[in-house]
Amino acid sequence: MRILFVAPSSYPIFGAEANVNAKMLNALTEGGAIVDLVCRAVRANRTCYPESTTDFFFKKVNSINLVKVDTDFDFSTILRHLKTFLKTGYIYKGIDWAFDAISVCEKLIKQYQYDYIYTYDYPSEVVGAYIARKYKIRWVATWNDPYMWIKYPYPYGKGPDTRISYFRKKLISDIGKYTFFDEWMVTDVSESELYFLFELMEHRAGGSR
Repeated sequence: MRILFVAPSSYPIFGAEANVNAKMLNALTEGGAIVDLVCRAVRANRTCYPESTTDFFFKKVNSINLVKVDTDFDFSTILRHLKTFLKTGYIYKGIDWAFDAISVCEKLIKQYQYDYIYTYDYPSEVVGAYIARKYKIRWVATWNDPYMWIKYPYPYGKGPDTRISYFRKKLISDIGKYTFFDEWMVTDVSESELYFLFELMEHRAGGSR
């Protein structure tokens, strides 16, 4: 089984988000899956966990593909947001990493045949929706993508009734269309693959952010 794993926060480990994703990568590869990772290049001022204590999480990952995006707010940032919208049909603040990540994913798809794409943390859900729609690859989307932070309960967000944009609503709706649970995908999933995936979900549910 080959998996395209898209998680901006994962390698190197610099916080709880990346720590959880690193554990998932370890569980996948130790379980026999071939995994290619696409993640965000860490900013220079980030304090990362010592590699000597975390590298074992990634030792069996087939490839680690770092996508660097300048976080300064300038014209290039606005242009990347616009390019992402034109390519995917979605737009929100911080989505621009998805544009370059999609390009990296498409290069990998030309090299390998993937059984699943797994996404965790925004804007990876935009990458997942685009890849699943275009290439018909089964997509495992994490429960809170793209359930944006603004709709988290107080005091973490503004509550579930907070109004959101049309494009966010469309993205939430589209996740239901393209995840691997849809009938056109499920019909091709073997019993062993389903068992493997449910084991992973159970493992993920036991993680902490």
